[in-house]
Amino acid sequence: MATKHVPVELDRFGLPSSSLPHDDLLIQQVKEIIELLQKKLYDDGVRQWITGPNSSLGGSTPRDVLEQDKDVDAVRAAAEAFVQGDYT
Repeated sequence: MATKHVPVELDRFGLPSSSLPHDDLLIQQVKEIIELLQKKLYDDGVRQWITGPNSSLGGSTPRDVLEQDKDVDAVRAAAEAFVQGDYT
């Protein structure tokens, strides 16, 4: 029995679609970051991670970095570090 892929809805994770530029590549990369975090966290935890301050991002929230700087690489690196056990 195949599992059905459920599309990631950004609003559910504290990222209103209106807050990101209409850039399909950026949106896809953000969805991949969410899917990575879902390996360790439930949806509420993913939302808290995205909307909470992150020392790997200089104290900024991942949401702010994505909305203001569009630095998806920095957010991805912070997410990968978190999934690997770096909870700072």
